[in-house]
Amino acid sequence: MYYAVFIALSAAFFSPPPALCSTDGLLERARRGEINAKLFLANEYFHGKNRPVNYVLAAYWFRRAAEKNDPRAQYNLAMCYENGWGVPKSHRAAFYWYEKAAATLPEAEIKYAEKLFTGVTRGIVGDMELQAVLPDKNKALDILRKHAGTNREAGILLVKYLFLDAPQHAKELRTLLEKFSSLPEPHPEALILYAACLRSGIGGPSDPAKGAQILIKAAESNNAEAIAQLAEIYDTGSGLPRDRAKALELTSKAAGMNSPRALVNLGDRYLAGDGVTADPVKAVELYTRASEVAYPPSLRKLGMCFEYGFGVEMDLKRAFENYELAARGGDDDAQFKLGEFFRDGKSVEKDPAASFYWFGISAKNGDPAAMREIGIALISGRGVKKDRARGVEWIKRAAAAGDIAARNLLADE
Repeated sequence: MYYAVFIALSAAFFSPPPALCSTDGLLERARRGEINAKLFLANEYFHGKNRPVNYVLAAYWFRRAAEKNDPRAQYNLAMCYENGWGVPKSHRAAFYWYEKAAATLPEAEIKYAEKLFTGVTRGIVGDMELQAVLPDKNKALDILRKHAGTNREAGILLVKYLFLDAPQHAKELRTLLEKFSSLPEPHPEALILYAACLRSGIGGPSDPAKGAQILIKAAESNNAEAIAQLAEIYDTGSGLPRDRAKALELTSKAAGMNSPRALVNLGDRYLAGDGVTADPVKAVELYTRASEVAYPPSLRKLGMCFEYGFGVEMDLKRAFENYELAARGGDDDAQFKLGEFFRDGKSVEKDPAASFYWFGISAKNGDPAAMREIGIALISGRGVKKDRARGVEWIKRAAAAGDIAARNLLADE
């Protein structure tokens, strides 16, 4: 995506007038300080036009122009730092130059907002050591709102960020997604998010059937994620007539396109022998492919395979390592598994405090079994100060959420 943006800008900004089309004298003009000559020279080095490709020299000449406050050069130098083209990769340096260009170029302001939303770690820019940039989500969203009507990338970023906190932005999110979905060529990611809103009732009435039709529209663009989600709909029959053969066909197609979601779903089928011949080794292979992009569910599945010896030799240490990666990536079930490993001392030293921490994260994310474990820990003082009243409340919450073991504990009180 970044490369495509860079090329598009180059086409807009670097079409040289006849006087500069020749390579003769271009270097001399750049050395004399002509901004356009520096830009054209950088562009030629970057694209290999009239001279060999040399990203280091491209970045050098972008910097020479950027330091003279040319926003076009500042933006392209930021892109170089973003991707490590001719300079060491540095998100902090990229942010610095995006911010410089943001006052003039909408593209730069959008990239600035993208980094501002998540924050940036400290880094070096030239001889300057710059401190970390703390996230400012509200400012980032306001910038994206300003550009969403005219810039496709800004619009997609806006709805993706709003979706991360859907309850707070539900109505705005639904309105924007309805608008984006009605465009002549809607972005597949917008359609996928709109389908999610329709299926779950975010920002308006739930409509699984319409959500399924929106996903079909997104899948027509050959989007792997849309195809993988559509397969799940056919598998469950929520919004479309259930068709497990169609589900397997679509899952296999999306897996062939390296969709992590589809790779995991197909791995589950091979592990269980669901619609295919059971093959745990094949399942591990599929989970491993999905884990190459640090997809949390695939890491959890690999942890499970190593824990129980499905398709691989049992290895609790590797199980723990995969569970930990998945848990830190936000996977609720992996967070619960870490709580168990620390509670029981499986491949690690028993650590009641760490166990309580991971059960606590999983419980806050709504896992009933984790709620029960938090309750037991509070009642017994396992990894936390004893607090029987709070512990009983957590067990009641677990029971209300459907945890049978918690209901049995309450019955024994």
